[in-house]
Amino acid sequence: MTRYLAEIRKGYQQSSFKPAELAIVPIVIFKKWFQDAQQANTKERYWMLLAPAGTIRMTSARFILIRVIGELVFIFYSDYTSKIKKELAINLSAILFRFRHLLGGLVRLIGGLKEINRQDSDYYFRSQPNESKIVRCTSTQSKAKTNRLMLEHIFQNIRNNFKKRGLIPILKNSGGYLVIRYVVKFWQGRQYRIQDLLQYILNGDRWKLNQATS
Repeated sequence: MTRYLAEIRKGYQQSSFKPAELAIVPIVIFKKWFQDAQQANTKERYWMLLAPAGTIRMTSARFILIRVIGELVFIFYSDYTSKIKKELAINLSAILFRFRHLLGGLVRLIGGLKEINRQDSDYYFRSQPNESKIVRCTSTQSKAKTNRLMLEHIFQNIRNNFKKRGLIPILKNSGGYLVIRYVVKFWQGRQYRIQDLLQYILNGDRWKLNQATS
């Protein structure tokens, strides 16, 4: 098996970054890549891998759904009682990865994190389907689940209860995080593994662009 894996080779035939594509701000390229993923109908286009920085001698990562893409920030939502909350309490910074599976590209972002205001978190909670709200009432993220059948039973009981009451209360133990980007790297696979690399570093209120191969 090890020998077989070592023999696997994949060449990327994507075109290189053209001078006209080298935007002043990295969000232009990110949105372009996101649109490419939409056109390619990749189902995981909203997912990113979040790795909080500064945890105690350990690397921890989890997949998140990006819900807002802004000029300098991303927003995602999570359970405030989960493991990620404890990790972010150690160091409010993180690295995010976004892989363009079918298009041979990778985005790596480094940024600071902070909780968004309660009003915006409540608005997002109200916008979710009722089943998603009930799941948040049923299960806590990052906690061990010993019995799935029991969880499904609890879910159904809560669902029936809220059908009678007609209103699902807003949970205050979950909400959003802002990811404030200050380093953005774009990696584009190329033929013969001569890959393209763009690195944007925020310097004051302007982005500095470095272009290289890897």
